[in-house]
Amino acid sequence: MPQSRRRCGCPRCHLHWRRTRVLRRGRPWREHLGSEPARPRGGERGALATPRANSVERREPDLAAIEGLDQVTIGAVNGLAIGGAVVFLSCMDIRLASESAWFSIPEVDLDIPLTWNALPRLMRELGPARTKELVMSCDRFSSEDALRWGFLNHRVPDGEALPRARTLAEKLLKKDRSRWR
Repeated sequence: MPQSRRRCGCPRCHLHWRRTRVLRRGRPWREHLGSEPARPRGGERGALATPRANSVERREPDLAAIEGLDQVTIGAVNGLAIGGAVVFLSCMDIRLASESAWFSIPEVDLDIPLTWNALPRLMRELGPARTKELVMSCDRFSSEDALRWGFLNHRVPDGEALPRARTLAEKLLKKDRSRWR
């Protein structure tokens, strides 16, 4: 196995492996491997020459794969969903959120691109007018609003989103799945 794909064992480094891509927390991954730290690429403001820098472009196939699954996908939000988390949630077949959960799409205010084919996904789930308003205004919205707009299937008491999602999954597992897709 190449050195760049091996876990270094550093206690400060928490690596998560997905295919051949390394997402890092802590020091830049190259420091763990004994090479020099990552440097910004020429002409790209703020971009780093690490596998993490290109991971945004690689998420689109992941989300398309989730949408194309034969299995029913259930998303549960206990707290908040911001930016990409809202887009990720839009790929789920069934969505639940706690009463205190809130959502936000702040990319315009943060001056970062809205990626992962987000606009078509959000338009499909929220409608074109509401998507435009939420993306351009960057306003946060509550789980009550999301339920009223049809983005959520269920709004549950705080702390009950995950147990309710599991209960729903168990209920669905008892059904004949050949007729769902």
